[in-house]
Amino acid sequence: MKTAILTLSILALLSATTFAETSPNVPAKEASQNFKAAGFAKTKHGWEDNCDTGEITTYKDLNGDGLRDAVISDYSTMCYGNTGVGYHIVAQQNY
Repeated sequence: MKTAILTLSILALLSATTFAETSPNVPAKEASQNFKAAGFAKTKHGWEDNCDTGEITTYKDLNGDGLRDAVISDYSTMCYGNTGVGYHIVAQQNY
């Protein structure tokens, strides 16, 4: 029984670390444009909006148009209540 529990625990740990997302690698110029488009301002602590400092959590083509889109997460229970997280989605456009 102990062996089964240990095996399941190790498998759960391995699957969690395998599928965990890491911070996306966003070029500085594009990150700056995305934050500005979402209404964030550059401060000494990072990019902030009315609630708190934001971070780009996803940077990939979300809508299939061939351009990278950004999801900016902002954490604050004062602004977003019990969930404590808000999202800004920034999509690039072709002109």
